[in-house]
Amino acid sequence: MTIKREILKLEDFNPDYRIVEKIRFKDGAMILRDDSETGIDLQFSEIGDLLISKINFHQGATAINNYGKVLTSLDYLVYEVDRSKAMPEFVHLMVRDKSFIQYVNENKPGGIKGRSKPEFIEILEIPLPSPDEQNTIVAQINKQKAIIEGVDLLFKNIGSSVSDENYARKPIGDYAKVLGGYSFPSLEVSETKAIGQIPLIKIGSVLNGSITDDIGFVDEKYRTGKPNFVLKKGDIVFAMTRPIIKSGLKYAIINEDFEGSMLNQRVGKWQFFNDELLPSYLAVFMGTEFYLKQLESFCSDEANQPNVSNGEFESILIPLPDISKQEQIISEIEEQNKLLYGLRKMKIESENRINQILSDVWGVEHIEPIKNEVEDEQEN
Repeated sequence: MTIKREILKLEDFNPDYRIVEKIRFKDGAMILRDDSETGIDLQFSEIGDLLISKINFHQGATAINNYGKVLTSLDYLVYEVDRSKAMPEFVHLMVRDKSFIQYVNENKPGGIKGRSKPEFIEILEIPLPSPDEQNTIVAQINKQKAIIEGVDLLFKNIGSSVSDENYARKPIGDYAKVLGGYSFPSLEVSETKAIGQIPLIKIGSVLNGSITDDIGFVDEKYRTGKPNFVLKKGDIVFAMTRPIIKSGLKYAIINEDFEGSMLNQRVGKWQFFNDELLPSYLAVFMGTEFYLKQLESFCSDEANQPNVSNGEFESILIPLPDISKQEQIISEIEEQNKLLYGLRKMKIESENRINQILSDVWGVEHIEPIKNEVEDEQEN
């Protein structure tokens, strides 16, 4: 790659130019601003260029310019990829892969707070198959991504009836309150179950409506000692720290397998006090795009672990029809979910296929640490 630096001075700015707002962490997409205003010097980027965030490179903040000639802040590095050696799309896949991110974080001068400079980025290494192999790899991954995006779109459409604009929108807090989990001593929590222990629902235990394999275990004595934090079938629980991740929304409905389990710190559950909102309807709503968009407004700091408060969860608006309509919507979605079971399986298989393709590219050997010494100057 070759670094580019075509500066546009503030006095020469033309509002017809489009400006890059950010690089989205979850997929490396380049997002443009809705307006074209600036008070600073900017730089140009052409289509096919690779944009790297100096601040968040170690988080995977790298994007391909698919828009054409745009402007970006000087906090980004703009690179032109030598197409005789590498496809920009292939390089983008490599520098956003978890193996590369780990590689960067193990070697980054100044730790996570230091900015990534060209002299550091340009000595990093990626596997480089032949151009034909690169093209095949990119095509295979794009095919799997298309399957995932198609399934995700269907999932969003499932919840469209819940977000109907004809229904009055009320804060969830008018019908239920958040009960936070209990702070168990870390020494009391184990990863494997021993005699006399019960499941503990942690932040990593919930995802897209279901309980994951990432659960802890604590002594049964807590079940009687802390009754407010004991779960029953049908309870809706959710992560209050980093409630949105790349794989989806971190919430779950407790089934019979986890009835009587305990609730850990920074995991909340809804405690209902108004029967005008059915718990099963709220559970459906928490899987919709309308809920996601509101929750995202409390999780804008993608570089850190956002904590969402009880009051913020309770302020989220839910479209609320009468009880009979809520029951009808629940019934319709349950039928749709049966039909979509196979699609969920297809999505998981596609995600696993992408991971396998990338693992095969990187190979099984761990990348050697960088031998070069890179001077790290503090930047204000």
